[in-house]
Amino acid sequence: MSQHTLITKKAGCRIRISIGWDRPLQGYFMNIWQLAPNCTEQLLYESLSDPTLNKHGHTDNLDDFVTKLEELRIPGDHLDAVLESVYLDGVFNEGNRVVDHTRYITINESLKGLASEVSDQLAWPAEATGCSDLNIFASNGQLVHTVRPSVEWSDQNLRATLAEDSPQLPADLLCSRQAIHVFLGPEWIASTGL
Repeated sequence: MSQHTLITKKAGCRIRISIGWDRPLQGYFMNIWQLAPNCTEQLLYESLSDPTLNKHGHTDNLDDFVTKLEELRIPGDHLDAVLESVYLDGVFNEGNRVVDHTRYITINESLKGLASEVSDQLAWPAEATGCSDLNIFASNGQLVHTVRPSVEWSDQNLRATLAEDSPQLPADLLCSRQAIHVFLGPEWIASTGL
């Protein structure tokens, strides 16, 4: 079985797509999760539960999944390259292949965010700037820390605030084994363990 992963964003929420070729069952599969506001991943789509696919939740036509992605209004950033790679896995009957297609920006040793499409800056919309609070949540949805900005956010001061030696963060926050998720207002910015 091959597995291709892409993390993208939809309306400020992190979306994780897992799609691939199942060599033993000779079909394509796809699952999609959304990071909910309570910091749990909610399953948005699972091909295994899709009654329009075969009894194993597979299809031999990736257009079925393109249609589903369009129905869910999942942004198309990088999806063409992912779908082409998955298609080729089926053509060559690939198995045991794992590929992460996500463009990350490393903020510090443990924290990563998505890269902007046009630069090596964090991907976050202009409307999330201003003086929105920077909220850090534990994976159980508990708010563990808030940073109230003294100036308008920029890529540079956001990265400085999230640096491991930042005086604005609790010393042990980024060193703990607990997964954390960072939001700028309602907009997901970064997570540990990506």
